[in-house]
Amino acid sequence: MEEVKLKLPALHATQREVYDDDARYKVLACGRRWGKDTLLDRVMLLAMLRGQNIALLLPRDIDADKVRERHRQILYDLEAAKIVKWHKMPPRVTCTFNDGTIRYYTVKNHESIRGSSLDWFVCNEAGEVSQMVDLGNVWEKTVRPALLDRRGRAYFAGTPKGLTTFYVIYQRGVDNIEGWRAWRYSTYENPYISKDEIEQMIQQERMSQKAVQQEIHAMFIETGGSVFSNLEQVCILQPREPREIPARTTVIGIDVGGGVDYTAMSVMSSATTPTAEYHLYRWRSASVKKTLANIVEIINQWQPAEVVIETNAIGEYYYQELLVQLSGVPVTPFMTNSATKSEIIATLRYGLETKRLLLTNDETGMAELSSYEQKRRESGHVSYGAPKNLHDDTVMARALAYYRASAGVLGVGLTRAVPMLFDAPRQSKNVYRLNDAFALDALPERDRMNAWTKLPELRR
Repeated sequence: MEEVKLKLPALHATQREVYDDDARYKVLACGRRWGKDTLLDRVMLLAMLRGQNIALLLPRDIDADKVRERHRQILYDLEAAKIVKWHKMPPRVTCTFNDGTIRYYTVKNHESIRGSSLDWFVCNEAGEVSQMVDLGNVWEKTVRPALLDRRGRAYFAGTPKGLTTFYVIYQRGVDNIEGWRAWRYSTYENPYISKDEIEQMIQQERMSQKAVQQEIHAMFIETGGSVFSNLEQVCILQPREPREIPARTTVIGIDVGGGVDYTAMSVMSSATTPTAEYHLYRWRSASVKKTLANIVEIINQWQPAEVVIETNAIGEYYYQELLVQLSGVPVTPFMTNSATKSEIIATLRYGLETKRLLLTNDETGMAELSSYEQKRRESGHVSYGAPKNLHDDTVMARALAYYRASAGVLGVGLTRAVPMLFDAPRQSKNVYRLNDAFALDALPERDRMNAWTKLPELRR
């Protein structure tokens, strides 16, 4: 047989980085025209010619038509040599000598993937797909079982479209869940597109800042109902290490997770203006013992002036354990309810809006702040939290840390009056607030951490 060549475009550096990685499940968030189609075409076409079975999921029929047309042009010589064959119903292309196949699915018929035996699942335009269907549900109930017998692999790629289930999938790679890897690249990282041309487009089309962040820089952002703004101007710091920061000059906020939730710890300065976040930690572990050990290790590394921990549910156990295991580090409990949560979230929002707080440039942390919602109930009360299927662990850790850091740490040398919100006594569900005029430094040192038991005046 006469030699037939398959001509594929060369991959640029960042495309090659993703292509060469051996992760089983790859998630790619990329700006417009970064070159995801070129990358995915190479993956799918070479897999088909090796005899593998591929399912490609796209948003609409018109999207599938475009991809099939592009594949047909690439495979033109192979089709003429009868190495590949096209089929209309269902739409697919097969390799004639080893039965390798690419099947083209859209959201409206994605359930037809069920029952397949796949070497590869590829979701292109994952941002749009996730606006039309719960991508996490498609993965767990339809796609993942189809990868079992062949130990198949998967790609999810697209430009973000808000904090949809594409973001939830992306977080699997960010969190280094076994087998998963995630990348985020901007349009600027395509060397074949002029940076001047990108800038000209932004200016001529008067693209909003949020549009640039999403469409060009591939950032997962949310606009509707969000609580926090100004994030791109305040999430700018690089993480610091404990050895760089003097002991007793930080405060640590802790939100402990159980089950599917994450544990988050925010380390903030207690004596700088503006307040600076030095480090943000976030992890998930099914082991309470390991989580506690990790918390204690981090606290011992930083030697903060104070630790504040949410004591709802399992948090009470961690609080009691920290009291026993930590030496010389004050631990303050914080019971979260609608009133106290509103207080600390309002404080965090004010700090960010006025730039009195600067945060580390942590992608997960920024996304959780961006998605954090406020909703007004029928009763008129406002509630706060993360959207369905998303998390707010880093938001709460940061809120706790900043609430204490901005008010002043209860340490040696404190000379100003500080209004503080403490736990109610254990036998009561009421929330007590310190009288604003009450000077904490008037208390003996040993009593400061239990200030609510010593107050001459309490108001409810």
